[in-house]
Amino acid sequence: DLGVCLHTSTSGLDIPMKLVDMLGSGLPVCAFKYPCISELVNSSNGFVFDGANQLSNILFGLFGKAKHSNEVLERLKGNIDLESWEVNWEKNALQVFEEAKLLNRDHNYF
Repeated sequence: DLGVCLHTSTSGLDIPMKLVDMLGSGLPVCAFKYPCISELVNSSNGFVFDGANQLSNILFGLFGKAKHSNEVLERLKGNIDLESWEVNWEKNALQVFEEAKLLNRDHNYF
């Protein structure tokens, strides 16, 4: 299985939630290239393409040669980090909010 995302961004700064959902479910992805897409998709969890020919080459390379596609897709799938929301929150965001609360205690922001 491979998720395909054709989302484009006028600002180049937004992350398509469909990619977050696909990766969050352990599905390798193939996504249209624009400036911030590398924050989510790279060679360890999928493919990035910049046009129809490149997308066609990726799909044919994976599914046109069945004996190699399973190996590639399983490798990509194995590289996807499936930490739970809670674990990810504690590791990346909780400390930021706790520090902000301590810094702003005198200002009654929280």
